[in-house]
Amino acid sequence: MPGRPSRYTDILFLQEHWLSEPQLHIFGSIDPDYHYTAVSGFGNDSVLSGRPYGECAIMWRSSLQATVCPVSVNSRRICAIRVSTLEWNVLFICGYLPCQGNELKTDEFAFELSVVDLINA
Repeated sequence: MPGRPSRYTDILFLQEHWLSEPQLHIFGSIDPDYHYTAVSGFGNDSVLSGRPYGECAIMWRSSLQATVCPVSVNSRRICAIRVSTLEWNVLFICGYLPCQGNELKTDEFAFELSVVDLINA
């Protein structure tokens, strides 16, 4: 796990954190000045063999002068937040997509892009 975020970091994107779903709460103990949203590519329901995949997180400073809302995304590879003020609204997306490879990875990549496309900004 990374150390505390820099005092200059307002929004931090993380990939390959290797935490299972029941361990995601650990992000809340990294620094009390940050909130988070995170996804895991795997659960705790079976023995993990090999390297995990698909996990990512977004951490943001709790003192941001904006409203930050996690966005519900139906994916174990993508998380998102909406950051807004009276003047603007921005959607931040963090994803851990499959790399080049066989046809199965290409199909999975295309599926995850369709998930991103469906996120309601």
